[in-house]
Amino acid sequence: MPRHAHGYADDPDVLGVIGTYNSGCAAEEIPILNKSDLMMVSPGNTAVCLTQPSPLCESGQPDTLYPSGERTYVRVVPNDAFQGAALAEFAQDQGAKRPFVLYARDDPTSLGQAANLRAAAERLGLRLAGYESWDPEAKSYADLFKRVKSSGADGVVLAGLTPRRTALP
Repeated sequence: MPRHAHGYADDPDVLGVIGTYNSGCAAEEIPILNKSDLMMVSPGNTAVCLTQPSPLCESGQPDTLYPSGERTYVRVVPNDAFQGAALAEFAQDQGAKRPFVLYARDDPTSLGQAANLRAAAERLGLRLAGYESWDPEAKSYADLFKRVKSSGADGVVLAGLTPRRTALP
């Protein structure tokens, strides 16, 4: 959150930041920390646009995230492009030639992985049987399963995060 980043930037005792977990939050904090020359190391951000240009990026990203002109952010996990490519290779290794790709609606992580999976699948010679979002809050997936079945898919790849549910007491 930007207010946290401003707090870190205003504190002379802060040498760097470990975080954020969420890529969207990182995109807001990186420019603030960058102006103060504070390094950020992320254990969980996967959005490609934080460090590399991509057709999926907002205009000017990643350069606009670094107003000082110096990169002050690193991640220690693979970005969505690598994860999407790994999902495509996994589908191929499992024998899929026409996978159906599903990604969670309104989830940037799912969309990023699915978009990168689609590009990697094409490079591998896979033909997607379908590419569609699913609603994590849906009461039924019967219609979605019918569309998948009628597509001729020989596999389903679920890209991104699955919803986190709170355990019942």
